[in-house]
Amino acid sequence: MDPVADGGSLSLTDETGAVILEMPTLEFEKTGNSFTATNEQGSVTIAPFAGMYSFSFSFDHPNFPPGFFRVLYHLCLSVGDDGMDEQIVCQKKPKGGFLCHH
Repeated sequence: MDPVADGGSLSLTDETGAVILEMPTLEFEKTGNSFTATNEQGSVTIAPFAGMYSFSFSFDHPNFPPGFFRVLYHLCLSVGDDGMDEQIVCQKKPKGGFLCHH
């Protein structure tokens, strides 16, 4: 996996298939031991962790309609030919953002 050479994409959809966040073209830069891609929607960071990689993402303007509340999401992160396609559970945090897990 070489995020700088391969680039990537990230999408987050709800259980109905509505797109909440889509970053179709991520161009990563090496930042120390990590790789980070930033665009107008937010950022994605991939970092080494216990012999593998972990990732985090943040976004500035998610496509949430008024009164939106879901806990089940579908997350797809691709880097070149590698990636993950997972169903995740997210809860809104009181001070903004989400706490997500499998």
